[in-house]
Amino acid sequence: MNIFSFTAHFDSEEACRTHFKKERDEIGVVCKECGHTQHYWIKSRWSYECKNCRSRTSLISGTIMQTRFAFLLIILTSISIYFGNAQSPGSSLFPQITDWKLSEPRIWGPHNLYTPINGAADMFLSYNFEEMQAADYSTDSNYISVEVYRHKTPIDAFGAYSQERPDRDIYSDIGVQAYSEDTYIHLLANRYYIKIRTANSDDKSRPAMERIAAQQVEMLNKGTSFPKEFAYFPKEGRVPFTERYINENIFGYSFLHSSYEVSYQLNDKSYVLFILQGDLTTKPGIEAFITPIDTTGTLMPVRPSVR
Repeated sequence: MNIFSFTAHFDSEEACRTHFKKERDEIGVVCKECGHTQHYWIKSRWSYECKNCRSRTSLISGTIMQTRFAFLLIILTSISIYFGNAQSPGSSLFPQITDWKLSEPRIWGPHNLYTPINGAADMFLSYNFEEMQAADYSTDSNYISVEVYRHKTPIDAFGAYSQERPDRDIYSDIGVQAYSEDTYIHLLANRYYIKIRTANSDDKSRPAMERIAAQQVEMLNKGTSFPKEFAYFPKEGRVPFTERYINENIFGYSFLHSSYEVSYQLNDKSYVLFILQGDLTTKPGIEAFITPIDTTGTLMPVRPSVR
């Protein structure tokens, strides 16, 4: 296989993973903890979850494919660096700002996101993370760092954003939504979660941060609005800026996914209202969902609908 036929077969990291997923399914998966052979497939983590004990097994763990997969990723990464850098200049994500020197962008994918952000990578990977680009703006006395996280869909980006968004901050309508203080602006634009930070907020850095944010929104947002699913939630008692999206393992169950959540305060009591999507059509699924909630006394104002 030459370089051109290789890229035709494996034009992305996901294509490599899909290829090995097919091979692993043919081989079969045996849980290393309990020996069970029935598993759920969790695509966002590219791993199998045992239906018996819930321990997880990675796609290639303990197989001869582990070395082959690593080899394919090395080739794919090399091709991406060789061809991709010329086609994806940093200027496409990082606008030029007068009096600020812009560095060359640094790029990370799902396989090496742990390098710049360590354990925080797990959260981003669980929301169909595709790529992160980072660059710095500098002057003689200050600097601004910008990180742009690209996810597969706008709701994936919102999910990551909502996990890090504080309950109380200064919010604005930059892009889909943004929150900020003197030294940072974090915002959502289409399928991008953007973090803009400075070491020292002054009369030069703050306006520069706002210009960067505005120009990135103009380039990336493309008219994207707040997730429409949250319009179904009632207004009475709704706590502002508490919307969250969790895409997998709701209450620890892999068959429950895509949870839209909002906090409420009514009659001096706190509630969380959920709209869930998941496989609730079978009796075992229903029992597994209801029993833990009832026995722990968790209050569910509205039960999820079966879809």
